[in-house]
Amino acid sequence: MDSHFNFEFGLLFTDVSTEMHAKEHSFGDYILRPSTVDEINKAMPYLQMWSQRRGMGSWPVQCHPEWRLQDGRFMSLVFTGQEPSRIFMPSINLAFAISDSEMRVGYFLDSEGGIYQPFHKFLGFGVQNDLGAIFPSRPATQTGDLADLEDILSHFQTKSIDKFVLGSLELFYSLDRLPDHEPIKVLGYFTVLESLLSHAPADNDRADSIRRQLERNLILLDNRLKPIGQSLGFEDFGGIGPRKLMGKLYSYRSEIAHGSLSDSSIETLQKLRNDIDDLWFHNWLRRLVRKVLYATIREPELVRDLK
Repeated sequence: MDSHFNFEFGLLFTDVSTEMHAKEHSFGDYILRPSTVDEINKAMPYLQMWSQRRGMGSWPVQCHPEWRLQDGRFMSLVFTGQEPSRIFMPSINLAFAISDSEMRVGYFLDSEGGIYQPFHKFLGFGVQNDLGAIFPSRPATQTGDLADLEDILSHFQTKSIDKFVLGSLELFYSLDRLPDHEPIKVLGYFTVLESLLSHAPADNDRADSIRRQLERNLILLDNRLKPIGQSLGFEDFGGIGPRKLMGKLYSYRSEIAHGSLSDSSIETLQKLRNDIDDLWFHNWLRRLVRKVLYATIREPELVRDLK
């Protein structure tokens, strides 16, 4: 959080919709717009070298398998603010990670012309997947997904993020290393929730178990967030109440942790939404964690009290 520099532009590595790519988007001191040919040409030599070092062939296949230079499918992030002119670059992807946009910036060119390659920071590049893409199972970002970015970025740019919150944010961001369908990622999501909303349970007090703490605190937090349009999404399951739902989901988490995950467990999960696979669950759970993290940077005292 304490490394910063002036930068000319950042190149987006996640996919965006055609309608979003067609125009410029402003949020706070930032503009996201289609990349210029000059920007792509500046970035390409460094990205090709980086790609070859990783044994992944020529870039930009890692961005999205459908992208080609002639398609112009790239977008650049530009900082337009005057004060402060030096911004915290690691914060960009942390902020994007908890926003509805779920974008990632993977390349930065500073204003002096020197290259800063944050690939050691961009943990999403820790995994090689079949498509050679970043988050290939997620839908392309839509314009409507940018609505929360200005507020989220303002917390990173002008305010100090509480250390206990920052640790959970970085843990969530580190899960970019894993493909979305991996069961171990479910454990990671629950670890983030537990780090924010639970304490060490009292001995021999079943009512104070981590599972029950999560159930109580998520319901309370959902009640707080609904009036501002940031519901945690329990209503997506129709007649299944949030307490019963979290009980089922936590049981699924425990089976993964204890190595006892079975086909019947996955079928039970699928029946919650009548879905043929469990990727929806990863997407839903990731959204829930994002909303909790957003609430935490907005009202850290509230979440600390719940914990």
